[in-house]
Amino acid sequence: MNLPIYNPDNPVTLGLPANANRVFKGVIFDVWQWQQKMFDGSSQVFEAIARNWSCRTIAVLNDKILILEEEQPGTGEFYGTPGGRIDDFENPLQAAQREFLEETGYEASDWELFIECDDRAARKIKWRSFVFIARGLKKTADSDLDQGGEKIKIKFINFDEFVNLAQNPIFRDIEIKSELIKAQADKVKYAELKKKLFGK
Repeated sequence: MNLPIYNPDNPVTLGLPANANRVFKGVIFDVWQWQQKMFDGSSQVFEAIARNWSCRTIAVLNDKILILEEEQPGTGEFYGTPGGRIDDFENPLQAAQREFLEETGYEASDWELFIECDDRAARKIKWRSFVFIARGLKKTADSDLDQGGEKIKIKFINFDEFVNLAQNPIFRDIEIKSELIKAQADKVKYAELKKKLFGK
């Protein structure tokens, strides 16, 4: 897998012009500004925000899919797949494997990139998200959750239950939800997604 490294200091990597300068560094969002040449030859200051890329994992064990029942301060309960922010100078697969082990205690022997959402073309917010499929699960540790920052319960559900998460308002993984909506609406997409995940 040829995957990029998340470099928070390189504006081009973030989808920004090479002459962009970071003017504010926040906990999640950084603010970047640059001089943009206009059609009449003048220049104006343009601005965008960038945030750490993120990763998610659809983990398959036999005929089941692993999902999480989660709760974080201020969010209430929600469903999701394992994942989180990609650390500085980390590639998406490394981040997915790290987050997966931390949140579930499982490791996987087979990883496949499934979805890459690239929002760098958006004018104001720069962010990329990577979704992987993980197979060959093996429980190797206890979950190692953010101290006081998250509560997680692991559930294994069948494929139809997974597809039906598309209509669940507390399923938060937008990138995955769009694929589930396609599977609900089209029998061919349903079969394709099932084969993609389970190989049959």
